[in-house]
Amino acid sequence: MRERGSALLTVVVAVMVLLLISGAFFSTIIYQSKIESSEEKGLRAYYLAEAGIQYGIAKVLDGNLKKGDPLPTPETVDDPFGQGGSFTVQWQDNPSGPSFFVTSTGTYSGIMRNKKAEYKYDGSADGCSDGPLPNYPLWTAQSYQANSYVIYNGGAFYSRYYANSSQVPGVLGNPWQEITKKWRDFNVYNTNDIVCYNSAKFQARNYSSNQQPGLLSSPWQEITDQWRDFNEYDTGSIVIYGNKQFKARYWTKNQQPGLLSSPWQEITNEWRSFNVYNTGDVVIYNGHSYRANYYSQNSQPDTSPNWQLIS
Repeated sequence: MRERGSALLTVVVAVMVLLLISGAFFSTIIYQSKIESSEEKGLRAYYLAEAGIQYGIAKVLDGNLKKGDPLPTPETVDDPFGQGGSFTVQWQDNPSGPSFFVTSTGTYSGIMRNKKAEYKYDGSADGCSDGPLPNYPLWTAQSYQANSYVIYNGGAFYSRYYANSSQVPGVLGNPWQEITKKWRDFNVYNTNDIVCYNSAKFQARNYSSNQQPGLLSSPWQEITDQWRDFNEYDTGSIVIYGNKQFKARYWTKNQQPGLLSSPWQEITNEWRSFNVYNTGDVVIYNGHSYRANYYSQNSQPDTSPNWQLIS
């Protein structure tokens, strides 16, 4: 674990070195000007926020912190690259998974940019982190044709169709699609698209926009073996509920396994009141084996004529 943390600290140092030699890059982003524009300041703030994310991850892993351990208190690092600016890092445990969140705010010449990332305590990424920011031009208040690519507020976007000068990226109803693995309410999704939301992955069952994953009314299917009330299951689907496996006898949604009224069959040799049995099925009840004489459900083997004792 310490080796992983040290490796991440090395990454932070590498990021610092890259930023130290990137002055020429910043000077040619938009205008050949001796005075930094607000866009250039914003990009510097973005990279400060990104460095803060790497710093925050490294600090948790290098400290060998585990789920349940106290996380570091918020911390501000001033002038980390010797070129001005700062980043402030905050840590938060994920109450619903074995991971933690790192929130970083980069500040440069009064401009602030925020980033948030999730990482697992075992040192592995959640598979939902986006790669490095592409080298697209910064968005400006002008019109864009379909399939134009820009950077705005620390995110990469492309236009699904023509965008006028007043249509800012990241706003619901505008033609901009953020290029990210994370779900966004303003993005448009097609059938089978996969997104990350609250440290879980979801797949779209059909077209969707502004429909939050994890709700009964939304078209998102969480990619997990665990039963979810908002997921849809076809005949034969297998889920885990209460550390037990269940198989769907027919299509179902929002029907909890383990109830008489639900279509779930627990995969076990033990008799269950909620399971459905056909003629010839064999179960174990109180240490004895019974064979079903005919179809039954909720008929206790040792008292019902539906069952025949065989051993």
